[in-house]
Amino acid sequence: MPHGYSASTDGYFAFAFPSSWATNNIYSDDTGDNDLSGPGGWVAEHVGVRDTAPVVGESQPKSLQYFGMPAATPYTLTGGSPVSVPGAVAYRYTMTRPGGFRAAVIDAWRPTVDAEVWLVVQSDAATTDTILASLNS
Repeated sequence: MPHGYSASTDGYFAFAFPSSWATNNIYSDDTGDNDLSGPGGWVAEHVGVRDTAPVVGESQPKSLQYFGMPAATPYTLTGGSPVSVPGAVAYRYTMTRPGGFRAAVIDAWRPTVDAEVWLVVQSDAATTDTILASLNS
């Protein structure tokens, strides 16, 4: 675990987040959505079940519209480059919204349990890179 970070696990995937961040109940629920936020940013995840590997450009879960926003807000995903997430098939995207919003997004699927996570990180580059590099299944 990187110094100054804590672990988050949902039973299928795990990642590190800054220890100064805490669960934000506005964006967290008992149906697979969790948000951790604090000084300098946030990380949100949506966990679901699917029986096939994701493909670039497919539909995303509705909760991504809400992560980091007070109401559903349109966004665009660009990229869709394969990335390494141990034990998973994964793609990395960039999320943008009007007004200069920018976040990193990983869509990862763990075939051994048919679990999928959409991880959205909005923070400075170093924190974003640390969180994304720690994602594993």
